[in-house]
Amino acid sequence: MARGISRSELESALARWQQEQVISPEQAGKIREMETTAPDVLPREPAQVLTWLGGFLALIASAVFIGVDWNNMGAAQQTMWAVLGIGVLWGIAWALRRKDELLRVQASNLLVIVGTLMIMLLAYTLYRLTGLWPEHPDRPSSQDTTTRLMGIAQAVTAVVATFWAFRLRVSWMLLPAGWIGWMAWMSGIDAIRSIGNVETERDVLFLAIYGILLVGAGLVVARFGWKHHATWLYVVGLTINLIMLGMRSFENPLGLNGIVFLVLTVVAIALGIMSDQRIFLLYGAVGLYGWLSALVIETFGGSRPVAFALILVGVVIVVAGGAWQRFHAPDGLVHSH
Repeated sequence: MARGISRSELESALARWQQEQVISPEQAGKIREMETTAPDVLPREPAQVLTWLGGFLALIASAVFIGVDWNNMGAAQQTMWAVLGIGVLWGIAWALRRKDELLRVQASNLLVIVGTLMIMLLAYTLYRLTGLWPEHPDRPSSQDTTTRLMGIAQAVTAVVATFWAFRLRVSWMLLPAGWIGWMAWMSGIDAIRSIGNVETERDVLFLAIYGILLVGAGLVVARFGWKHHATWLYVVGLTINLIMLGMRSFENPLGLNGIVFLVLTVVAIALGIMSDQRIFLLYGAVGLYGWLSALVIETFGGSRPVAFALILVGVVIVVAGGAWQRFHAPDGLVHSH
């Protein structure tokens, strides 16, 4: 960082200036790049090394101490330890961030997300303490209740992780937030529709909607200058769509899931062309090639002509991408030979 101003102070000032429309998000990004330098990555004093090592060992020992006797504790005692664990982790994280050093900030971020994940454990202990948790959760009659309760805990955890991601300006926190949010989404859909093993194409589509919503949220977030945060939302959302719709569409490319997946790949390619997010182009190219491959195999069956056709499709995609970059890419992206 530039001398005389901390990272947090700079980010706060940039956010305030953007809100007052004094500077644009692009100008804020340039200021951030100009004012950011490479701080010390490792502590320079031996005493600091020993402090970090001692603190790490204390955390590990505390976790083992609690975990060994966890099943023998009562619900009230488990709740107390869960609250204490979250409070201690977030408290240490706050203390570390008071001094703007890279190693301290990174350690603080890790403690924040670990404490956030413990919210699910806290929810479980509260459910037991209040009697909401079924006495026999493995029984079929109790599965709807446990699914609903855990879905609520997962949703709260995802919301808190998302809050920290934007509050602390740590974009990678959206990765666990996004996946935990998907777990909550699946729990909610399962509680409403009793999907179970996800058998129908309509069930798959309901589960994949979450990925589409994440990509949409990323596009909105990017408009407000949070491009790094938007990228993580794209990664989670596109991956979920590739898993839920892509895998199913390969089985039946002309079915409901296959047609929706095809439309999404085309939209992704268009977004990749119009923006600087290459992840859309990657997702669109992989998805389109996979869909075309599945269609060719289903239509013509496995044979040498089919293999040749797939090779030809791949070559066409590569040539089309090269031609676009050569003749239509913006200035500065076209490289002369």
